[in-house]
Amino acid sequence: ELDNARSEQDASRSQVEAAKAAVEKATLDLSYTRVIAPISGLAGTTNVKAGNLVGRGESTLLTTISQIDPILFKVGVSEAEYLRFVKRASATSTPKPSGRTGGSPTAEGIELVLADGSKYTHTGRITTVDRAVDPTTGTLRLEINFPNPELLLRPGQFGRVQLLLENKQGALLVQQRAVQELQNLYSVALVDGSGKVSFRNVKVGPKVDSLWVIEEGVKPGDKVVVEGLQRIQQGITVVAKPAPPAGAPGVPVAPSQPTPKPAGEAK
Repeated sequence: ELDNARSEQDASRSQVEAAKAAVEKATLDLSYTRVIAPISGLAGTTNVKAGNLVGRGESTLLTTISQIDPILFKVGVSEAEYLRFVKRASATSTPKPSGRTGGSPTAEGIELVLADGSKYTHTGRITTVDRAVDPTTGTLRLEINFPNPELLLRPGQFGRVQLLLENKQGALLVQQRAVQELQNLYSVALVDGSGKVSFRNVKVGPKVDSLWVIEEGVKPGDKVVVEGLQRIQQGITVVAKPAPPAGAPGVPVAPSQPTPKPAGEAK
């Protein structure tokens, strides 16, 4: 009788262990019905419906999640712009080189202009600079980190960044349409005190709205022809009329200063 009781006890214990294993398997299967994302962010539309069997034999994409606060803005800059930025960064106490990018400079206070022309309320900072220039485009890729607490920015949006590269005190500016370009040579038409027209090669700098910084070739007080460039030639005499500055309140941008006319046509 004792041997029979022990055999029944062992069998009952085996049944208990089997029941525990069944409970554990059911608990594991139940846990698979609840999918928890490993990161927080903005989820896209789901690719499967609730109740569908997924992950059987192969991985199944449920949805895509993007971390958008902060959000990364990727932009390509030319070699010339990058070199200007590096020189300015090395000449100032901030920004400092970043160890994460192999000594590449970083910068803060970068503005973002959205597709509708409005400025984003938060400023960003450069976090990563790519290691090499793209040989097909001649640009270097930068990653800029922007705070996005309102979740206004979404992946795939278009925008333009504005980064302070240089401060020019007392820069001389002329309207862009006053500058003529031919085979990478830039020139402007000037009117002297006697009304004679002469063309002069200039060295241009950065563009500011509708204006162009002239670094060499023009000095303050020179009269630069903006309107009527197609009707003038070297050495002719004209009667120039000054115009209000570009963008003055209540005044159209065109024409600007001065508007030359061949001598004899206007008195």
